[in-house]
Amino acid sequence: MPQRLLASVMVLWAGVGAAYAQESAPPEGAGAIAQSGAKAPSAVQMSQLCRIDIKGDKKDQWMRLPTAQSSVTQHRLSLGGKSIDYAATAGTLIVRDEDDKPIASIGYIAYTRRDGKSGAVRPITFAFNGGPGSSSLWLHMGVLGPKRVQVSDPTPTPPAPYRTVDNEFSLLDVSDVVMIDPVGTGISHAVCDHKDDEFWGVDPDIDSLSRFIAQYVSDNNRWTSPKYLLGESYGTTRAAAIVNYLRSRRSLTFNGLVLVSVATDIEAIFAVLPGNDRPYAVYLPGYAAVAWYHHMVPSQPTALEPFLAEVRQYAMGPYSAALLKGDALTDEERDAVAQRMHDYTGLPVEYLKQARLRVSENEFVHELLKGRGLTVGRLDGRFVGPTSDALIKDPNLRVLLLNGYYDLATPFSATEYMVMHLGVPHEVGARVQMKYYEAGHMMYVHPPSLAKMKRDLEAFIGSTTNAR
Repeated sequence: MPQRLLASVMVLWAGVGAAYAQESAPPEGAGAIAQSGAKAPSAVQMSQLCRIDIKGDKKDQWMRLPTAQSSVTQHRLSLGGKSIDYAATAGTLIVRDEDDKPIASIGYIAYTRRDGKSGAVRPITFAFNGGPGSSSLWLHMGVLGPKRVQVSDPTPTPPAPYRTVDNEFSLLDVSDVVMIDPVGTGISHAVCDHKDDEFWGVDPDIDSLSRFIAQYVSDNNRWTSPKYLLGESYGTTRAAAIVNYLRSRRSLTFNGLVLVSVATDIEAIFAVLPGNDRPYAVYLPGYAAVAWYHHMVPSQPTALEPFLAEVRQYAMGPYSAALLKGDALTDEERDAVAQRMHDYTGLPVEYLKQARLRVSENEFVHELLKGRGLTVGRLDGRFVGPTSDALIKDPNLRVLLLNGYYDLATPFSATEYMVMHLGVPHEVGARVQMKYYEAGHMMYVHPPSLAKMKRDLEAFIGSTTNAR
């Protein structure tokens, strides 16, 4: 295998390969792939082969290179008191355009259970992270794969060496899993004179990953499998669009859609447009949750959720009404709102008034613990560090939304606002489930939330597999 390709594969498997370092069997990582003896064309050869395009009456002789590659290894996992035999496939799949010409080589890692049953009847879950621009490493080694990296919570994880363990919360007992890396992440890259940045737009990103999923389903005879799509953060925007794309263009439908740390209503979570006051209201309950966690609420409530119920009501009512008045707000009204915001967040009244009652997420994470010289984490408000200067068209689709109370990047309250404003009939909205965790953006770093997330996912898949 050429050194350049081998190096790329080793980067992809740096985390996964380490997970098997303590086993006597060959690792599922770069070693396993290298030992397979797979051959691949060099970059120059690949470019030349891509230009072989025999047209006319010999157009069927189009050279189908670059070629997909894969390495399969066999393993066993103890999960839920049972031993599960599974195959791990690290590979690439060549995505083609409408003219059947290669445009990208997309890397993936698939885990499929071997239990004597036909794979076509087992559920299969396609998953990716967000960013945009992130590989699937976080979901892969955090919650979905057969191995997971142990992390400290809610303190920073010490530097290497890192410890990996069997993932007792893996989905493999209920679903096969395919982790996808979008073009430009992992070993996924454009081919045949295409450039990676051609795929770094909303539509090209959706198109390429949709093509990957459809092709994987066909190549692996999974059309009759119950199918699920799971995305995190920007991956929720991507996932929602992919469901619509595949339904309308490929007649491929999903049994369920899982959105982790939702970022589908961008306007609701980015206060960057002049006159856009909506983010401030939907962020307030998230600010209150983080302030409660750090004991910054002046009259610290004993329980979190009853407190948040009160904040939600205020944020969507009097606070939103006050923001709507803009400069017409009287001094007395401004003082009253600033005081109530202080009661919920602990931020100084004068600071809130100077901020015109509008505190962005970046301002909040710096201001909450400013007196201690600490900054609050954006992706998980429990972490601190030193401060330095779709639904209606597919009646069978079910949606599960997973939310971390302490997530200030995609706050749960913004997701609630989005769900409450879908504008769909009640029976359609009833197909959307909300689950909450006392953790942040990547709630699975919190062991109790990780266990709850597994239970919630298992229940969701169990309730929707036979929904049709």
